[in-house]
Amino acid sequence: MRQKIAGFLTLVVTGAAAIVWTVNCVVLAVYTRHDPPPEFLLPMNIICAVLFWIAFLIRLYGFVKNRGEKSQE
Repeated sequence: MRQKIAGFLTLVVTGAAAIVWTVNCVVLAVYTRHDPPPEFLLPMNIICAVLFWIAFLIRLYGFVKNRGEKSQE
């Protein structure tokens, strides 16, 4: 039971991190048009957002797959 709760919480936290980092990228891109940030900052934020989305999708796939296997038993 604890593994199921921990897996779900990991899924939620990873999804929340992906959303927050994506919003961070959008805000950084929109509000720094006239005063650009250092050149590495925006690409680094975009890479991090993409990595968080990939991690979230991997966790989601594992969660759905494990849930489907448990329901077949």
